[in-house]
Amino acid sequence: MDVKTRSTVHQSTEYSRRIDLLGFMFKYLHYTFLGPSQETMDSTWKRRLYSLVQFITLFSYIPALLCTALGLYEFRHDIRDITDILVTTVPFLTSFPIGFYFIRNWNQIKKFMVSIETDSYFTSPFVHSKGNLLRIIEDTKKKCVFLTKFLVITEFIGLTSFFFKPFILSYLEESQINLTEEESIRKQWKNMIYVIWLPVDPRKPLVFYSVYIYQLF
Repeated sequence: MDVKTRSTVHQSTEYSRRIDLLGFMFKYLHYTFLGPSQETMDSTWKRRLYSLVQFITLFSYIPALLCTALGLYEFRHDIRDITDILVTTVPFLTSFPIGFYFIRNWNQIKKFMVSIETDSYFTSPFVHSKGNLLRIIEDTKKKCVFLTKFLVITEFIGLTSFFFKPFILSYLEESQINLTEEESIRKQWKNMIYVIWLPVDPRKPLVFYSVYIYQLF
């Protein structure tokens, strides 16, 4: 009985501590619409709006993949075009099941992440009673947070640069004017963020910017 009581008290002490190692990851997952924050979950309208954005994001993969498949078929005779399509499509394809898994199992993932914060050896009273161990934890935490932020910022810069692809290619290839109308249309589809194809003229501003904004988001 006494052992059980001590165990309960010890567990309560552990849960009262947080090392704040994954705080940045919680923010990152929230702003990428993979997992809502507790503040969002506590508000009915915020929770519903967040869920709506998640649904739209997942649903938008369907037409995007369809257009990419049409692009593969349309430009199937040129290995360079197929390579360009696959280079951008493979990460796009892999991100869908990962995102769906996070959204579907967010409660379990969140519990696991919180358990690392509150119910691990890092939160043990013994660890917190040793100054040298606390310094090791703090130094390691700073390094982990720095590396995570570095990777996220690098990825963001890479994606942002990639979003300018249509305009960069249009500027670099502006001198190539000896193209037939069909060749010009095909080239415009190849210059999109993701190489796709649709039975419309992408040179029309309404069509071009509609597709571009859709690919952007």
